[in-house]
Amino acid sequence: MLCKTATLASLLMPGWRPAAVGFQDSDTHPIRCNYSLEEDAGRCDIVLAAVEQAWDVQVNQIGFPAPIPDEDGLLDIYLHEDPDGGAYAWCGTYGDDDPDDGRSGCAAIIAIDRQIPDKILPWYLAHEFNHALQWATDFNEATTAVWEGTATAAEPWTDASAFKVDLSYLEDFQATPWLGILGDGTFLWDEHQLWSYYEYGAALWVLHLDHAYGDGAGSGGRDLWLALAQEGLPNSPDVIDGYDTLSGDWRAALMDFSLERTRVGTEHAPEWADFPVGRVTLSPDAVVAWPTGDLVPAVQPYETGAVYWVLEGVPADQRVRMDLSSTREGEWGLLWSQGDAGQWVRGQTLEFQAPGGDLWVGAVNLDHPTYARTAALPALRAGQQDITLHISELEPASEDTGSDSAADTGTQESEGGCGGCGGAGGGGLWGLAGLGLLWRRRRA
Repeated sequence: MLCKTATLASLLMPGWRPAAVGFQDSDTHPIRCNYSLEEDAGRCDIVLAAVEQAWDVQVNQIGFPAPIPDEDGLLDIYLHEDPDGGAYAWCGTYGDDDPDDGRSGCAAIIAIDRQIPDKILPWYLAHEFNHALQWATDFNEATTAVWEGTATAAEPWTDASAFKVDLSYLEDFQATPWLGILGDGTFLWDEHQLWSYYEYGAALWVLHLDHAYGDGAGSGGRDLWLALAQEGLPNSPDVIDGYDTLSGDWRAALMDFSLERTRVGTEHAPEWADFPVGRVTLSPDAVVAWPTGDLVPAVQPYETGAVYWVLEGVPADQRVRMDLSSTREGEWGLLWSQGDAGQWVRGQTLEFQAPGGDLWVGAVNLDHPTYARTAALPALRAGQQDITLHISELEPASEDTGSDSAADTGTQESEGGCGGCGGAGGGGLWGLAGLGLLWRRRRA
């Protein structure tokens, strides 16, 4: 699948639309299907049925703001020849439709390549329709992971029996956890020469949020986009503010997710992440034999990023101390995980009694992300930290010392998923224009 929503925001002239020789209107919704070749006229039945379904689910059931109609009062979809293939949703007006509704919204069109087979047209349209809703909510949001992650999650929200999230997207997201929840595939290529569909795989984070703070059927995505919306510029609230509003504490939410993602792709995966065992598994920085000493990441974590290691052969009931040191001050979280068990703490020290066998340990960069508001790449680069994780063996705890204690911790006992580990605790089209050719890269 190829989605080019952000790309076209930077490349198309204001008001540009694909050519059309005819159209067909929906009988039930304010939707028009336009076609560039007469031979495609009959395909409008498929297009209209798919967008009607997406409208009924994403707007009428989930509650996303409806797409803003253009001058003819309709949402226009275009079947046309696209030299790259794929699809996009694009707002060509560059203006806020209603300056008093608390949102930055404009009328978007959806364009889809006529060569896409009929069988998968509805899948594409469920995704692109969600982009049209995003254009109607906050076109000033320039963090691509929340655009593509939400639109990708909207595919199964629309019809879980027909549309599945592409596992290859999620695998890309799990392969580079050190990038965090702000970066994207273009940044990975430009900075690390890694080809990745990371921003689409960020649907894993959006699905986690929806199940942790929503109804598991899309209300979390709706509430997230409403929380990050604002009138005009500056881009405040930004996407991190939106995560904070949705969860009550974005850092605790990120720690919950950072622990939970170690279980994705295993028999201990949360119910919402029912992917085949062995797929969508997290990539550790390294697998090291116990005992070990200092661990230095091969790639240091960016703001909101995490690095993980697997410690092999840890003795049963071994007491472990983790200490993190960094080259400059910042906020950090530490975690360990094995199967259904695990714990996280906000801070730079964590002590625990390990179960025997192989053990995940990790560090999460919880610094406040300046990039989220500015969408300036130097801010994203500057958020990368240099850290070392020190692993120490401790003597067994005496019987009267009690359990581990630490401020603002999350723990996991025996339930699947994250369960009780909740702890105590750019702007506008100018921003999207800087994304270059990002969304030309979606897989077929």
